[in-house]
Amino acid sequence: MADQQDSNQDLPAGEAPESLYPLLGELEDPVPPELLQKVRRSIHRRTAAAQVSAFAWRTPTLIIAEMVRLLIALPASFRKDTDRWK
Repeated sequence: MADQQDSNQDLPAGEAPESLYPLLGELEDPVPPELLQKVRRSIHRRTAAAQVSAFAWRTPTLIIAEMVRLLIALPASFRKDTDRWK
């Protein structure tokens, strides 16, 4: 709280810090397109890596689940009283 009061002492009398935001916006430099492309590539690369790792993590679980379903359904296929081709 004391730090904020100290920083407000540099402002002209009666002027709030929020009134300086438009002035600071005018000082902004334009962002070069190369930087935006570099950031987008980095985001896409990380997203692709996350998707691949998630797929690699879930695949063994899915394979094991399918094998369990197969083992559960296998005895039913050998019963004499059911039609196999239904």
